[in-house]
Amino acid sequence: MSVRAAALVGLLSAAFWSVLPWLGCAFNPITKSIDVSSLRTCTVGPGFPLPPTGYGLPGFVGPYWGNLLVAVAYVIAAAVLAVKTRSS
Repeated sequence: MSVRAAALVGLLSAAFWSVLPWLGCAFNPITKSIDVSSLRTCTVGPGFPLPPTGYGLPGFVGPYWGNLLVAVAYVIAAAVLAVKTRSS
């Protein structure tokens, strides 16, 4: 495996690991699927005004919009690495 391929795999792996808390937040353990309705809450938080204490997703520590931005940056870097031609 070349260094370029290893860097590409590393960048895509980093993108996956950075977006994983966001996906875990939206995962519904009862239906064992991603709950689309909670993706907004996982991305930007519960909204304003803030809901009363004890309301919302148990264990929620988000919002995870920063994780999404970092994951997109990793994917863009991987795409640039994949299409960039060697200069040497």
